[in-house]
Parts: sequence; C-alpha cells; structure tokens
Amino acid sequence: VLVFVKICSTPSLQASGLRPQPSNSAAFEIEEPLNQLPPPNVKRELIMLSLPAIASQAIDPMAQLMETAYIGSLGPVQLASAGVSMSIFNIISKLFNIPLLSVATSFVAEDLAKSSSDGDEKNERKQLSSVSTALFLALGIGIIEALALLLGAGSFLRLMGVSADSPMRVQAEKFLSLRALGAPAVVLSLALQGVLRGFKDTKTPVFCLGVANLAAVFLFPLFINYFQMGVTGAATATVVSQYIGSFLMIWFLSKRVILLPPKFGDLKFGVYLKSGGFLIGRTVAVLITMTIGTSMAARQGPLAMAAHQICMQVWLAVSL
Repeated sequence: VLVFVKICSTPSLQASGLRPQPSNSAAFEIEEPLNQLPPPNVKRELIMLSLPAIASQAIDPMAQLMETAYIGSLGPVQLASAGVSMSIFNIISKLFNIPLLSVATSFVAEDLAKSSSDGDEKNERKQLSSVSTALFLALGIGIIEALALLLGAGSFLRLMGVSADSPMRVQAEKFLSLRALGAPAVVLSLALQGVLRGFKDTKTPVFCLGVANLAAVFLFPLFINYFQMGVTGAATATVVSQYIGSFLMIWFLSKRVILLPPKFGDLKFGVYLKSGGFLIGRTVAVLITMTIGTSMAARQGPLAMAAHQICMQVWLAVSL
C-alpha cells in the first residue's frame, strides 16, 4: 500500500493524469481531475435542514399564543392566572430542556458517524447509546420537574408575587398543577427533536408537532367551552396534545434505532450532564430577565398580568 501511494504521488504521474492499478499488472487508467468532480450541494442541504428546524421552534410559541387567545375569552383574571402559571412552567422546563436538545443532537450525530464507519447496514435499526441516554435522561428530568411543580406550585406562585388572597391564586395553582403532568412529555419532545436532528431529520418533528397542535385546536374549545372546564380545560388540552406529539416522535424514532440499551452500563449520563452544564448558564441568563418581568406584572394585579401575558406571547411568536 505504501509503495502504491508513493507511486501515485510522483510528479510525472500527477501531471499526466494517470493512476496505476493497485495490482501486479502495469496497466494505467486515466483519472478525472479533482477540479472536475461535482461539488456537494452544501447550501441546499443546509436550507433543507434549517427551514423545518425553524418551523418546529416556531410551533411552540404559536401554540401558546393560541392557548392564550382561548383563555383570554374567559376573562382577564383567568388569563392572568394562566399567564403566571405558564411563565413558571416555561422557566422550570427550559432550564434543562434547551441544553438537552443541543447536546443530544451533537452526541447522536457523533455516534451515527462512528456507526457508519464501522460498516453497519444503512437500513437496519441501530443500537446507539447516545439515543438511549438522551431518552432516559429526558424521562428522569421530566418526572423531577413534574414533582417539583406539583409539590411546589404554591411556593412558586408566591415567589412570582401571587399571594394567597390574590384573585389569581386558586385558578393559577390548578392550572400549574395540571400543566405539571405534561412536563415529562415536554422534556421527551425536546430530547427527541435533538435526536432526530442528529439523524439530519428535521421534518419528522415538524409533522409530529403539527399533528399535536392540530389536536389542540379541537381540544381547546371542547374542554373550555363544551365541558365548561375553564382554565383547567385549557391545561388539559395542552397536556394531551404534548403527549400526542411525543408518542408520535417515539414511534418514528423506533423504526431507526433500538430505544432500550442492552445493559444499563452503556448509558453515558456523565458525558451528557457535563456538556449540558455549560449551556445551563446561558439559559439561566435569558430566563432571569423574563422571570423578573412576569413577577413585576403579577404584583400589579390581574389586569396588568393579563396584558403582560398577551404582549409576551405575541412577542415570542413573532420574534423567531
């Protein structure tokens, strides 16, 4: 092999465009110059990956804007109550979810490259420890978030300026407790989006999230108006739609990879936590500003908080 490489690198052969065959014969073949090879269409691939990814990021704030519109029809107190609870839920969930999404994409892409270089068949289901780790970690974080929100709903509301005698308190606590049940689905959804991006698939998350939010469009009026559940109906509809989206993504992913690891020791929790820890600081810096703004609005009363919720959701929907 070394002799063959040495021969190919001689100036006379390079100038003639000839390449010796790696065999005992002395035959030569004409090699096409490198500058005539068709370049990969990198720009097109980036556009095809980025557009669905942007759409999937826009779906969540648009869904919350739709939820805000339905709750707003119930009155300012109901909208203010739900607004404070949404803010608390977003703060708790995004603190760990955003780093998990980014880290999962990176590690899955790296694992996939190693698997391809090892000669695995392209169409067979792969066994990737990075995928199993991301899913187990997401499920664990989601359960912890759900328990924290369920058990500490009253404490979180007090920190945000909603006192026990506030007209927002009862409905806000009910709304937050119900939304807490959807925390595992939210964390799983973001982890699954990161995993699918590692496969260079940004279309599947858009489809799954689109179906989930289409279900929410029908569930909101059903629970809020037909069953007369008020803000609790809005929270229930959101939680159901979140689980629909997560289960759809799990179903599509299970066609590509084996979700459960052969043994628990193959999971790489330490690597994920170490890499995600660096991103948590950036996420905290962004969330602190939004938290302070919501807390100040909540202390002004239901009308101010309702106005803040409308403006916040409109801003989040158009800022992407």
